[in-house]
Formats: sequence, C-alpha cells, structure tokens
Amino acid sequence: MTDSIEQLLRAADRAASPPPIAPADLAGHVRRLARRRRTLRAVGGAAAAAMVVLAVGSRFLMPQAGPTAESPIATGPQPATQNEVTQLRAEIAALRQEADAALALARQLAAERQRQDQVAALQRVIDGPDAVDEVRREMDQAAFTIVYQADRMLRELNLPESAIESYRQAIRLFPDSPSAAVARQRLAEIETLKGDQL
Repeated sequence: MTDSIEQLLRAADRAASPPPIAPADLAGHVRRLARRRRTLRAVGGAAAAAMVVLAVGSRFLMPQAGPTAESPIATGPQPATQNEVTQLRAEIAALRQEADAALALARQLAAERQRQDQVAALQRVIDGPDAVDEVRREMDQAAFTIVYQADRMLRELNLPESAIESYRQAIRLFPDSPSAAVARQRLAEIETLKGDQL
C-alpha cells in the first residue's frame, strides 16, 4: 500500500508544473505597484483638473470674437498635453499588466501551497500507525476483555461453565493472542481441579 501511495505521489510530482519563481521581495513589489497606482491616480486627476481650469480660464480670458486660424481654440489641444495624457494611459496600462501578473503569481503560489498541504496530509497518513499493528492491538484488547470476564465468572460469580465457554471463545476467536495462552492455562487448571475432585 505504501508503494502505491509513493507511486501516486511521484506521478503527481511529475505531472505538476515547477513552482513559480517569486520575486525576492514580493511584498515590497506589491507595495511599489500600489504606490505607483496612487501616484498615477493623483497625477491623472490633477492633469484632468488642470485641463478643465485651462479650458474654462481660456474661455473667459479670450476675447469673445469668433475663433481665428491663429487662436489656441482653433488649433485644438496642445501637443504637449496630448502626449502627457497618452503617456499616462500607457503607464496605467503597464501598471495594470504588472498587477495582473502579481495576481496570477499569488494564485499560483496559493495553488502550490495547497498542493504542499495535500502532500503533507498524505505523508502524515503514511507516517501514522500501521493499520495491521492497530488491528492486532485491538484484537489483543478484545481477547484480554473476554478472558478477564471469564476470570470474574469463575472466581467472583462462581459460574464455571460460563467461564469455560468464554475461555474457549477467546481461544477460538483470537488463537495467537497472549490472552488465548492465558485462557488455555485456565482451562488446564479447571480440568486439573475437576480431575482432583473425582
């Protein structure tokens, strides 16, 4: 049985992928990612607010005449502002990718931990008491109980026939137990006593 469990464990190890390599400082890495996200949110919010203020301010500060070909409103957004927004979007996308990679790594680590826990539980079962020895102990205990009760029937209750039947039952059910040897000895003593009384 131990060989089959060992073969099963070896097959599971061969089938499992190697454990993922975690960054040396996973917690620090996650903290840096969170800090970058907060910074990007703050910068993105500040940039959006600045754009709104500029748009509103330029609307009130500019003359009310229609837009001309040379006015800032006619030319559209400034290239520098558009580049900054594009850069911020790219950084946000990169942060999302890093966060997704960290989440996938955390899931892999959790799955590996669960597999290790299962292997450890199987090892505890394997290393536990041998089932055959446990059954043998239980059988010896049962035989002892039968002989003990037979001794009480013989000595305390004065029921020799019931005691003889219990001794025979212990010998029949548990012939190799130490209590069966005691039962044989008690039966021999009873036979000797019966012979002496005749």
